[in-house]
Amino acid sequence: PCPTTDSPSLSPISSSPSAGPPPEAQCIAAGEDMNLCLAIDMSGSLCNRGTGYECLGCVLEAFTASICNKDGVEISICCGNFHNVKEFAKRLISVFETIPSQQSYSIVGFATNASFVSNLVPLSVDAFSSLDSLAYSGGRTNHAAAISSCQQTLSNSDAVERKNMIILITDGNPT
Repeated sequence: PCPTTDSPSLSPISSSPSAGPPPEAQCIAAGEDMNLCLAIDMSGSLCNRGTGYECLGCVLEAFTASICNKDGVEISICCGNFHNVKEFAKRLISVFETIPSQQSYSIVGFATNASFVSNLVPLSVDAFSSLDSLAYSGGRTNHAAAISSCQQTLSNSDAVERKNMIILITDGNPT
């Protein structure tokens, strides 16, 4: 069985990275069926190059657009970093797919607010398509909205025997 605690620790257990995944991650690797919600950060800090701009829609004005959209990528992606976040999420799903278990995925995009990109889907191909359709929004970083939206997608699962997991893919502190 997976180890559990009554409440998570707010303090780091160690000041250095661990040598491998924690025991909880190994429970999934053992073949436990799961529903996974990926919450994808689309906040301004992903593309603002440390300037503090929210990069709303990536093109608020000529000055911020020259900061936020400086990588020559299409405006819906805004910057290379957001593209990298989406590709990381795809790789993560691909790794989970190698685990012999039943899996479903949902995608939530978040910045100032959270938005459903997809409810639980059983195929990684559908999750990849949802990630591809995710358009950068800019804004602040609202982790609480992301977690709440993920909990909502997971609560809609018909497979109540599955382990529900949320992975927040973000670049930093909530703002």
